[in-house]
Amino acid sequence: MGSESKENNILKLILENSPTRQWHFEEVVKQSKVTRAAANKWLKKYCKNGLLKRVKESGKFPYFTAGSNNPAYQARKKLYALNELHQSGLITGLMSLKNAKAIIVFGSMAKGDWYKGSDIDIFIYGSPEGLEKEHYEKKLKKRIELHVFESKKEIKQVKTGLISNVVNGYIIKGQVQDFASIG
Repeated sequence: MGSESKENNILKLILENSPTRQWHFEEVVKQSKVTRAAANKWLKKYCKNGLLKRVKESGKFPYFTAGSNNPAYQARKKLYALNELHQSGLITGLMSLKNAKAIIVFGSMAKGDWYKGSDIDIFIYGSPEGLEKEHYEKKLKKRIELHVFESKKEIKQVKTGLISNVVNGYIIKGQVQDFASIG
């Protein structure tokens, strides 16, 4: 169990920061609060799995950067985000909204291109009544942007790009057919 939290410290550091960020070994050790041996073990594993790339330029110390073009990195980042939303209780809170027919997390959280400062976009077809938005914002340390529509007529007035983004998100409650015509 102890090594899992050490691994999670490094994983969190990698996934919550910009994929263009360059990490030197000592910086990873210091910021993740793990031993040099643990950092070395997990960094090697992440490089092997494609989550990280080790870059060594001539005459400079090597550094690590996210393997953001690697499908393994993208999948892990999406799963990490969903797990964070679940652990905070937000997903359970959303599922319990009685007057919401469909709820979808979309945008950067669903695409896997979020970072520490990103907000959480949530589409709600129906009413968000009962959602303690501020509670979850505080817990997740992220702003939650609600996109609430109470009728299909309201949805039809929205730009197609937004609806396309919503449809490609994570369905928390209901289904796309509840608010959009398919086909």
